[in-house]
Amino acid sequence: MIFRRLLLLSLSTALVAGCFLVPKERKILEPPLIDPPAVTYRTVEVTRGVIEQEVIVTGTYEYTTQYSLSFTYKGGRLERLPVRYGDDVTVGRLVAELEAGTLLTDIELQKIAVERAEIILTKRRVQDDRLDVRLAELDLQAARIRLRDLQTALERRRIYSPIDGRVVYIAPIEIGDFVEPYEVVARIADPGEMLVIYRGGEAGLFKVDYPVELRVGDETYQGVVVMTPATAPARLPESQRNRVFIRPVDVSPEKLERSFIVIRAVIARKENVIVVPRSGVREYQNRYFVHVLENNIRIERPVEIGMETQTHTEILEGLAEGELIILQ
Repeated sequence: MIFRRLLLLSLSTALVAGCFLVPKERKILEPPLIDPPAVTYRTVEVTRGVIEQEVIVTGTYEYTTQYSLSFTYKGGRLERLPVRYGDDVTVGRLVAELEAGTLLTDIELQKIAVERAEIILTKRRVQDDRLDVRLAELDLQAARIRLRDLQTALERRRIYSPIDGRVVYIAPIEIGDFVEPYEVVARIADPGEMLVIYRGGEAGLFKVDYPVELRVGDETYQGVVVMTPATAPARLPESQRNRVFIRPVDVSPEKLERSFIVIRAVIARKENVIVVPRSGVREYQNRYFVHVLENNIRIERPVEIGMETQTHTEILEGLAEGELIILQ
């Protein structure tokens, strides 16, 4: 009996001690609530303004009146080239000369022959022999013809400037080089007649009488379109028809004598229209829309667009002044 009581007492003590050894259940804490960041949009107010559609291309200058100079009689070795690129020349100035060979000697001898024939003719006239006079006249005529031919041959070995102008081209030849007949040795141009030329895929956008800006370096000049592919004469070959001719206004040719000229032409202009940044207009399957911010809520709005430039778009329908559109 006593043993049973001791056993029960031991078991009770063990159970009570075991309760103290079991860890208490930890209370799970709820995660802290964090407010989401406020949504911000980059917006721009819808306003009216001006939109211009422009073309920016590059062109070169060309003289409209040019003379290509060459030896047309026969070729030969170059003896003189007394002009250089950019020289201003007067009409009749020597531009180039070929070696004369024996021509100068032949001319001097023929001058003597002419003078001798003149003396003989004078003597025959004194003798009053009609037959001898006639023969002497024929001899003198032949001598003069021969002298004229020699002098012409000499002149054909020289090239002179046909106008008061400027040397705009010199062939890459040296003294002593052989020059072929009809090989262009130099070009003389009228410096007062110069055009800016554009050749390229945007040529069809230009129109006659359009004002343009011509930028050379840091300076800007004005010009007027005088010919386009649509107005080019039909007689011109196709390679020359697809060009735009621009006449500079109030600018000296010297300032445009550079190889790089930037041409800016405004081909369309609208005023007092709704214009928005192009980055705010979206397109999907040929449908245009913008995102408008109303009461801090983004709303998709279909729009109809008009003229477009690289930076702005004209809105014909769908927006009103004062609204806020969301940029991309």
